[in-house]
Formats: sequence, structure tokens, C-alpha cells
Amino acid sequence: MFNLCRGIQNFMLGKGIHGLVLKGRFDGGLILDSEIMQFYAQCGDLDGAFRVFDRMEERDVVCWTTMITTCSQLGRGTDALILFLKMLKEGVEPNEFTVCSVLNACGDEEELRFGRQLHGAIIKNK
Repeated sequence: MFNLCRGIQNFMLGKGIHGLVLKGRFDGGLILDSEIMQFYAQCGDLDGAFRVFDRMEERDVVCWTTMITTCSQLGRGTDALILFLKMLKEGVEPNEFTVCSVLNACGDEEELRFGRQLHGAIIKNK
């Protein structure tokens, strides 16, 4: 359902559906939370995506990668790198999409150093 609401015209409809989910106290678990988070992320509402992400009881690599990618795409490279480090600390194993998003987030000089270190670690662990 949230796939239909992506885009500027249906953003308010999607937010309304999210409100109904919250009022109904649905516990859809990872799948529903992930869909709602991706809805906000794909609409460019990073704050909305973070609100959902922060309250999720469980997060898989797809959830983490969605948030990292969204931060990177919106020019928030430092936030993407912080999320990546938190993901690793929580024991979630990154996949190739996660690594690509983290490397894309390495836009300025400080982040570039991190990107180089990450690249070296990838090469070393192959």
C-alpha cells in the first residue's frame, strides 16, 4: 500500500495511512515498519524515516542500508557513516549494497579517509 503513496502528490495520503497504523496500534513487526520507513525515505523525509527507524524493535540489513543510502543521497554523508558504525556495533553484517552506499557517502575529505579505510578492509578480508 505504501508503494502507491510514494511521490509528492500522495505523501499526505501515506502519512495519513501511517497515522491510522499508529492509532490502531498495529504491530506489523519488521515488514510493516520497514515499509513505512522506506516510504518516508523515498519521499525525501529523512526525519520521518528516522522516527520510524529509531522506534523499530528489530532492524535487518535492509533497514540499515535504506537509512544509510537515504542519508548519502540527501548529502548527509556523516550521518550515513555514523549509522554504518552503529550497524556494525549492533552486530548486523553489511551486504554489498550497504558497502556501496557507505562508499558513496564518503564525499568530503574526512569521510574520504573513512572510505579508503573501508576499501582497504574489504580488500584485506576477501
